[in-house]
Amino acid sequence: MAIRKISGAFLTFALAFIIFTTSCYADFKKTKIAVLDFELRGDSFTTKDMGGIVAEWFTTTLVQDGRFEVVERALLRKIVEEQKLGMTGLIDENSSAQLGKILGVKTIISGSVLQFQETIEVNARIINVNTGSIVAAENIRSNTNENLKKVIELLTSRIVKNFPLTGYVVKKRGDSVLIDLGADSGLQLGLEFIVFKEGEVIKHPKTGEVLEVEQIHTGKIEIAEIGTNTATAKIIDEEPGQKIAYGQLVQSVRTSQAVIEKNEPQSSSRSNTEIASEQPDPKNAPEEGQPADLTQEEGPAGERDNLASGGQGPPFLPLSTGTYMMGSKNFSEKPAHYVKIEKPVQMMMTEVTFDDFEKFCLETGFPFPDDSRWGKKDRPVINVSWHDAQAYAKWLTAQTGILYRLPFETEWEWAAGAGSGAKFSWGNSLIPDMANCNGCGIIGKTQQTSPVRSFKANTSGFYDMAGNVWEWVQDCWVENYVNAPGDQSPREYSGKCGNYTIRGGGWNSKERQLTVTSRLGVWAETKSNYIGFRLVRDQNNLLQDTSSGKDTIQPTVAENNSANKTEMTSGGPKLHSSPSGNDK
Repeated sequence: MAIRKISGAFLTFALAFIIFTTSCYADFKKTKIAVLDFELRGDSFTTKDMGGIVAEWFTTTLVQDGRFEVVERALLRKIVEEQKLGMTGLIDENSSAQLGKILGVKTIISGSVLQFQETIEVNARIINVNTGSIVAAENIRSNTNENLKKVIELLTSRIVKNFPLTGYVVKKRGDSVLIDLGADSGLQLGLEFIVFKEGEVIKHPKTGEVLEVEQIHTGKIEIAEIGTNTATAKIIDEEPGQKIAYGQLVQSVRTSQAVIEKNEPQSSSRSNTEIASEQPDPKNAPEEGQPADLTQEEGPAGERDNLASGGQGPPFLPLSTGTYMMGSKNFSEKPAHYVKIEKPVQMMMTEVTFDDFEKFCLETGFPFPDDSRWGKKDRPVINVSWHDAQAYAKWLTAQTGILYRLPFETEWEWAAGAGSGAKFSWGNSLIPDMANCNGCGIIGKTQQTSPVRSFKANTSGFYDMAGNVWEWVQDCWVENYVNAPGDQSPREYSGKCGNYTIRGGGWNSKERQLTVTSRLGVWAETKSNYIGFRLVRDQNNLLQDTSSGKDTIQPTVAENNSANKTEMTSGGPKLHSSPSGNDK
């Protein structure tokens, strides 16, 4: 009888131990998060609780993922109402920290749902409750309400990729291990994991609640083979005095996937040597008459600002400072003169894309520009006037709290490669397939825009500074550089400026318009399929509102505005006031 009692007690103790340790493992493995109601933007929603429904879909998908412990939404609503914090994602640093402390979470997911006509865009962001900062953001768009739930599931899968993968070592064999993560977990060959073992369980002294489980780093592994439910990883490192063993936790290490190219800038300083370029391998060229395979270049990712409405703005890089000789001996580019770039600003790495611009359209109701049936997404936005570019810059400024503006002509020419001694942004001769232009190779024969990053960046890290689309700049058009500014400021007009400057050449431009110094002037209201723009991020220099077209600086050269009218032709803009144009 005593034996039976002892056996029963032992069985009860063993069962309790198993449940306790399993619970510890589960708590240690899962990330606890809260999902707030998504904010609704737009008045076309037939279901007024759509923000809550979207949050519920997010919650369900996260729970099904298995890696997250999501705060129950009824409890979340109760706490939010009691604390008067607001259920939508519009929370500040203080309220996020307060909510995180009450819920016992370190991460909150919030966002917005935008509807414009038949298009719906959902933005989601991950907020660190300790800092109140957005650590990651994703967005997705749907053209119909019918598949919105599937869109939310796809967006959730993107969001969870920002969290590290966690699993366990289920078997060790020699210098490799088997882990309980497979192909469905999003593993990639070469992905590295840190391995931990669990140490002391930290409990609250009064309540007995498990607060934390000590993590002891035992080593590092690298994925070598991926199966359906498991993966084999080789042991690449073990900590001194520690051994990787069965039952230990593994957690993925997030690494940058940016590929460093030969032409990637290693610092913000510009070399005044001639730009070297490589001749493309003719064996890899497409057959005559066939469109080229536009594989986008993988280079530095650049930095992005988070948008208040969700998602992120276009990528930008610092623009180096220095002094260079601006202009040339050609008609509209003389006299050549020294310009000093001394204010630290950043410039967008690529031309503004349709994806970038349409976020602005969805948010504000601004008309969507025509893509000339060439496709949108990562192609440069076209059919936008100088005033459209100003409207986008103003919106991006409001979204980020940092001034965005069109580049000054002095900044643009410097970023394109002025000061290097080279005629083009890549060197002194026109090399096939270095840019999208008329006569630049197989790609140029498509006679349309190409996706950004289809060609190599210049030595400063900027793409498509020659070809693809002409780019609006801030400067009022003046047909020469007489009395032009020698510093980092725009060329302006004493009255209302009708024409503005475009730079860089487009897909339909010939060689003479692709040079670093090439420039034209066109009417501010022009909308063309060969004109786009990029912006400068100017954190330290406030600019007056220029959307009205009124300028404040009085230049000494006052051109007759009517003499600057332009004519749009199939071959590109034709300047009436410059008979010799940019012929070189």
